[in-house]
Formats: sequence, C-alpha cells, structure tokens
Amino acid sequence: MSTADIPQATVDALARSVSGRVIGRGDEDHAAAAMPWNMHEQRPALVVEATSAEDVARTVAFAAAEGLRVVAQPTGHSSTGAFEDAVLIRTGALASVELAGDGAVARAGAGALWRDVQAAAVPAGRSGLVGTAPHVSATGYTLGGGIGWLGSPYGVGASRLMAAEVVDAEGRMRRVDAETEPDVLWALRGGGGNYGIVTAVELGLVEAAEVFAGVLAFPLPRVPEILPAWREWVAGVPRELTSMATILRVPDMPTVPEPLRGAQLIVIGACHAGALADGEAAVAPLRALGPIMDTFGPMAPDALGTLHNDPEDPLPDIGGARVLGDVTPETLGRIIDLAGPESDTPLLFVELRHMGGALRAPDAPGGAYDRVDGEFLLHALGVPMGPRAGEIPGAIGALMEAVGPAATGRTPLNFCHTAEEAVGAFDAATLERLREVKRSVDPDGMFLSSHPVGD
Repeated sequence: MSTADIPQATVDALARSVSGRVIGRGDEDHAAAAMPWNMHEQRPALVVEATSAEDVARTVAFAAAEGLRVVAQPTGHSSTGAFEDAVLIRTGALASVELAGDGAVARAGAGALWRDVQAAAVPAGRSGLVGTAPHVSATGYTLGGGIGWLGSPYGVGASRLMAAEVVDAEGRMRRVDAETEPDVLWALRGGGGNYGIVTAVELGLVEAAEVFAGVLAFPLPRVPEILPAWREWVAGVPRELTSMATILRVPDMPTVPEPLRGAQLIVIGACHAGALADGEAAVAPLRALGPIMDTFGPMAPDALGTLHNDPEDPLPDIGGARVLGDVTPETLGRIIDLAGPESDTPLLFVELRHMGGALRAPDAPGGAYDRVDGEFLLHALGVPMGPRAGEIPGAIGALMEAVGPAATGRTPLNFCHTAEEAVGAFDAATLERLREVKRSVDPDGMFLSSHPVGD
C-alpha cells in the first residue's frame, strides 16, 4: 500500500497510541525529522519519534496492519536509502544506560551513544569496545561490526553483543540471547539490523581503567616517509596495541575549529590497552620521528573518542572502504600517489587501520561478522561541499581501484557507504545463513535497513 492511501483517521489513531511525535509528509517539519546525521535524502511517509519500546511495538503493529515497511534509525550516521512509503522510527530517545553483572555488562537503549555507555562504564573500571566517534549509537555500531580503538586486544564490537531487546514483525517485544534465539543473536552480531527493531542491547564490557593513547601529527610533505615507517612498525607491535594512519586535509572553513582549519597532515593514532610502560615503549619508535604534535599519555577510555576528532555536527559524506590482505610497498606507493602531498586530492582523509590481534583471530568467534579477513582496512571519505564536490566520487573510485589487487572482501557494514556494498561484507555461506534468518523472522520483508544483507 502507498502511504498516500492511509486515511488520516488511521494516522491520527497511531499518534494517539504512542507517546512520541508522528510526522507525516504534509507536516512542516517532516524533512527535518527525516534527515539522518549524514544528511542523505530520506523520504519516508511517516516519521515516529519513539520515546519507549512500547512506542516501537505499537508502530510496528500499525505498519503490519497497514501493509507498510519499517526502518529504524537512532542517529542515521550511515543512511543509504530513501525509504519511500515506509515508516521511519527514530529511536534516539531510547538512551538509557545501566550496568549489570557486577559492571561487566552494559544495557544500552538503541539511542544511547558511545559517550553515554562510556560515561557509565569508565567509573566502574570498564570500557565498551568503543569506535572512533563518541556520538555514534552504540547499537548501530555493534550491529554493523564495530572496528574501534580496543579492537586488537578484544576484537570486533559485534562480538560483545550478549543480548538484544527486539520488536518482531508482529509488533511483539522479545529478548534475543544465546538461549532463546541463538540464530537471531548470531545475525545481529555484525549482520545489520533488519531482523527486527532493536530497542536495547546488552554489551559485554572489558576491564580498562586506563590506556596509553594519543596521536602524532606530521606535516603532509612527510607522508612518503611516515606512512612506510608506520607500515613497518605495525608488523611488530604487541597485541594490546591498535593503530591507524590518516592522511588528512581539513577544509579552510569557518565551521572548522581554528587549530585544525586548513591543516594538511599525516596523523598516527594508537591505543595500547596493557601496562602503561609497555605502551610507551611500543610507541617510542614513532615518537622518535619528530612529530609536530604528540598527545600520547595515560588516558581514561571515555576520552578515546577525542583521538580521531570526528565532526559531531551532521555532515554529508561520500566514502569508500576496502579490507586489504596486505599493504606491500607497491600498494603503499599507489596510495601515496593518489592521496599524498603531490596528489591534490579532494578527499578529506585517506586512512589505513591496522587489523591486528583479535580483529583477525578472535578469541571467541560466533557472529555473522566476527573477524576481519585482512591485515588493513583502507577508508577514504570526502565532504561534498564546495567547488570540488563533483571530484570526490572519481577520487574514491580511483583509490579503490588502485588497491583492488590487495583487497580481500568482507568490509564490515559500518564502512559500507552504499546499500549495494553490504552483500560484500560476507562470504557466500554467511550471506545465505543471514537470509535464512531473515526469512524466518520477517517472511514478508517488513524491516528495511541501510545495509539490507538479509533480503
């Protein structure tokens, strides 16, 4: 059914049954309510700003009765679809965080951001497997795989999903865990979120009262020296250390903070989750290269979100990513040619993340995306604003083609910038199992997502 055919009285009945707002296409603030964080254009027929799991359940039951499809977004950092003639459920208000299991588990509402989870976990001497951006939903991050600052010692974030509270295709609220619905839990661990509407997750926390972390910054002309040095260095780093190297060109725009405005740098970021002295010793060879900025030191895990300096305000983006089996001198040379000081690339950043330790060899496998099948993750992103916006897709495409021979596939959903890329996150057997789970819990295909691997 087209939502244009829904009687207004039916929409009004939904509005009376939920606590949050119901915004239709004819309402003045529909565009603002439908806008995701990445500013991708979305055109849902209805937006429901849920304030509780009950709101979500009533909305799904309404959609089922009307023959409509449903999509949920806490923030919309990775939106890829228009979702026309669908009901968009905003779950950002479901932001409570509670610790359980003597502080070893965090129960987080779907709208809880990583900063919210860390604010509860760190005073208890714990940490979640936080990503690089503190303003991303911990639920969305986990369902999409989760590659973060504690990845090397502890693995992908999806591996820490202990349970989820899910509204199913009939509008029933269910608890999904290893005992009740192990196949669905397996799918939610990195396989995306279109198997139901997740209203809360239970995440296993790790003991991490303090880490040794920071960034080193070097002028852009030193990329041909620093990037190979970093590549050689990571070959011998301990399992406790996670790092990345970023070629960064910050726009000279008034919205950018003055210290970074117009900066052109190569930045090495790292986090060591073991003894502080061991972390300092591990990073010493890079510090000896003479950075112009060195922020390394002891750090509480709730400050890890400051390392990558991701913008917190909504921002459009065009990006691409590839998992690389290895980065040889030839591959590194291609990256430097296309993104180094002589390239004049329009991209905001080109980044290599080292996929060491448990990211490649998990201690406890058991999810749709439980490991990275490669030693590095290449991620590049441009902001389509200003006179060079039209050059960004070509620059992304050229870079991904240049590293193609080293690509292994299975890029986590968090790094898939289009819906079409999502199926490439999984091997054939995993993809078929995900589709079996989807057919079993959502046979009519009611639930949509930005990464529809289960369809």
